[in-house]
Amino acid sequence: MADQFRVKVLLPAVADPDVESRELSVDVGGTVVEVRPLDKGTPDTELLLDQDAAVHLSLIDVDHAGNRSEASVFDFVVSDTVPPAQPGL
Repeated sequence: MADQFRVKVLLPAVADPDVESRELSVDVGGTVVEVRPLDKGTPDTELLLDQDAAVHLSLIDVDHAGNRSEASVFDFVVSDTVPPAQPGL
């Protein structure tokens, strides 16, 4: 089993006062693994992702009439860049 990492995703502020909710779509390796509904006031969310996963996030705002915005997208690869502790003598 691959190492897993908790990734904190900071969300951009809501730009339109008519926005009622948000949807964060999480695509890992070309497969949508989760569509997470979010309250419009949610500043961040956490994801548990495998090391070396290629991730595509898509954030959509939804207004009171059900209209959906164009998506804001962000792509990244989960990498462990923290070195191990210094060995003792």
